[in-house]
Amino acid sequence: MSLVLGIVIAIENESFSKAHYFFIGFSALYIMLFWALNAVKKVEFKIAFSVLHLLISFFFGICLVQFHNGANAASHISKQSDKIDAYVAKVVSEPEYKPKSVKAVLQILKIRQNETWRLCTGKIIAYFPVGHKICYGDVFIVNSAPDTLQSPLNPHEFDLKRYYGFKGISHRHFIKEKNYGCIKNEPDNVFIAFSIEVRQKVDAIFQAYISQKRERDIASALILGIKNELDDEIEYAYAATGTMHVLAVSGLHVGIIYALFQFITSFLLRFKYGNFLQYLLVLTLLWAYGLVTGFCPSVLRAVTMLTIMLTSKIILRKANIFNTLFVTSFLLLCYNPYMVMEVGFQLSFLAVLGIAALHEPMYRLFEFRNRAVDMLWGITVMSIAAQLATFPLGMLYFHQFPNLFLLSNLFVIPYATLIMYIGLLFVAMAWCSPVATVLGVLVEKMVWGLNYTILGIEKLPYSLWLGIEISVFETWLIYISIASVCLFFIYKKYYFFVAFSVFVFGMFILNMFKIYKFTHQTKIVVYQVNRGYCIDYIAGRD
Repeated sequence: MSLVLGIVIAIENESFSKAHYFFIGFSALYIMLFWALNAVKKVEFKIAFSVLHLLISFFFGICLVQFHNGANAASHISKQSDKIDAYVAKVVSEPEYKPKSVKAVLQILKIRQNETWRLCTGKIIAYFPVGHKICYGDVFIVNSAPDTLQSPLNPHEFDLKRYYGFKGISHRHFIKEKNYGCIKNEPDNVFIAFSIEVRQKVDAIFQAYISQKRERDIASALILGIKNELDDEIEYAYAATGTMHVLAVSGLHVGIIYALFQFITSFLLRFKYGNFLQYLLVLTLLWAYGLVTGFCPSVLRAVTMLTIMLTSKIILRKANIFNTLFVTSFLLLCYNPYMVMEVGFQLSFLAVLGIAALHEPMYRLFEFRNRAVDMLWGITVMSIAAQLATFPLGMLYFHQFPNLFLLSNLFVIPYATLIMYIGLLFVAMAWCSPVATVLGVLVEKMVWGLNYTILGIEKLPYSLWLGIEISVFETWLIYISIASVCLFFIYKKYYFFVAFSVFVFGMFILNMFKIYKFTHQTKIVVYQVNRGYCIDYIAGRD
């Protein structure tokens, strides 16, 4: 927790330039105390060691951000004061083809200022004219300058600068057709280039055998994580029913793939060293799947956790789910500390934490002899546990709550699992056209049924609670309240219920204060819009 706190503080405040001295100093003090004190005194100084642990983790988090923050370099594009006449940049992301443009992330290599070329660093988001083929690794010379991303000018407006800043992107450029030219293609990472090529070939299989665009787009999202082509109506329906997680390749998908790989490679257990061979093959296939789907934070988390758990199993050690989760978060944050600010990362870890903490106690509340009913109960418990852990964050970011999440997930999880298995078989049999044709039609009809059901649930009365406005402080209060009531039911200690009551009462008072403030407010707000301004007079709720 102290590591995350250090990372967040360093991201929000760049004034900790001497943090590495504190990290080295506290680390040295910890080592000296560890070796200087005998075993008895170590127990006596347990609190001191705990405090040092927290301080070291905190300053290590700050150091991680400073190490990964390329904007601090003098050669960074954001540090250039002179006008940029032209620049050379490389495509470092998979291009997204949109109706009016082609979107890609460019890594700046050189800039031209005052007729002089010089080395430069930094990333920009670029929009190329539609109809032009852009590939990963393409190196362009652009004869114009990118624009610095601006902070929002209106209240509650999405902060594009902050969003892209977490990804190391500081500029944006709408490139005109005659202002650029491709010099060469030189991919930085052959594995990423290969994964993009595989993803595009599999997507081409979907396009060849699935005729309906909506069903084809959902199949690509479900299996490959490609969401660029999803239409707004279907995307809204999945979000409104609490099933958006099936369209973003996540831990659910990795778990489904893992079960499939375990089954396929189970024949290896008959041979000597079969366990080890299965372990190597399954891990290779899992990381390959993660690579092909683009390694979003939730996939990285799931694959890394499975790697740790399978490694523990192969060396005959029992893996604790909580330790595994925290080690995974530590490794991923060391790789990229800015992941902590991504919604997908936060939701993914909270969902797993909720399932790990609540699934077993809730599952034991009822026992069912019927296997099908027991399976449905297991899915229900998993959905409730994940929702309890993620809904406060969902309300904070998306200002809504899917009231019928339980109904939709009871259907979607097993049905999406079946679609994935058939879809993977369809891709594997693409070499045999007659079989691929039949499987393609089957996948299309199944996805149509999935969409039809989701759209039907979304249209039910009161399926979505909209217009929720909560602050970060209120989000923490909700989480503490949830933790308190869960601990009360698990351990039956009255003080947990007292804590729950206190925090709920605090939220009630806070909400009453907000209602009073809104009903008695009087203000004038000036909004900046295209080519002018709008003035809004607010009196109370009107």
